[in-house]
Amino acid sequence: MCEPEHRLSWVFWTPGVPLERSAYAPVDEPSGARHAFSELAHVVVVLVPALGTDPAGNRLGQGGGYYDRFLAQHPRDAPDAVPRYAVVYRSELLPAGEVPADSWDQPMNGVFTPDGLLEVRPSAQPG
Repeated sequence: MCEPEHRLSWVFWTPGVPLERSAYAPVDEPSGARHAFSELAHVVVVLVPALGTDPAGNRLGQGGGYYDRFLAQHPRDAPDAVPRYAVVYRSELLPAGEVPADSWDQPMNGVFTPDGLLEVRPSAQPG
C-alpha cells in the first residue's frame, strides 16, 4: 500500500478482497489493515512490479521510488535477505544497458515472466 513520503505498507490479500484507489499513487490497492514489513515474519519472497528489467537485475518502475525505498531497508546481500523478483512479460526483459540505474535503484535477484523464473547476473552497483 502506498503511504506518505513514498513509503510502503502491506495488506493481507485473498481473492475477493475489494480494491480501492490509492490516495498517494495512481493504483488500486486492497482494502484492509495495513502492516509494517517487520510484522510479516514468514515472507519468503517479494514480488516487485516492473515496466522492464535487464540481465543484471536492474528494474524500471513507474518513478515513485516506493519499492526502491523499501528494498534499500532490506539489502539483497544481507544474511537474512528475502529474495526479490521483478514481475514482467518476457518482452519487458531488456538487453543489458537498456535499463537506466542510479545509486538508489535496488537490483533484483531474478525475474518472473509467464515463461518462468530467470536468474540475473548482478553487476557493480550503479552510481
